[in-house]
Amino acid sequence: MGSHLPSACPGFDAEQLDLDKLSTNTAVTTPVGIRAFRKTIQSPYGKGAVCTKVVITTDNGYSIYANGQTLGP
Repeated sequence: MGSHLPSACPGFDAEQLDLDKLSTNTAVTTPVGIRAFRKTIQSPYGKGAVCTKVVITTDNGYSIYANGQTLGP
């Protein structure tokens, strides 16, 4: 899990992400709607992040926040 993600920052462990909870099962018809996800990632070194990379795919749009601040789009 997570091995297909590009390495964004030294020391980042993509294994912390549970991508199965973020994907939609394409084998069934999923109702149209908003999908909200929240993930807290702890630094393996106990320090604040200096950089990160977010990989997003969406078919309509998205909003992304970090520490309550809008990052994009």
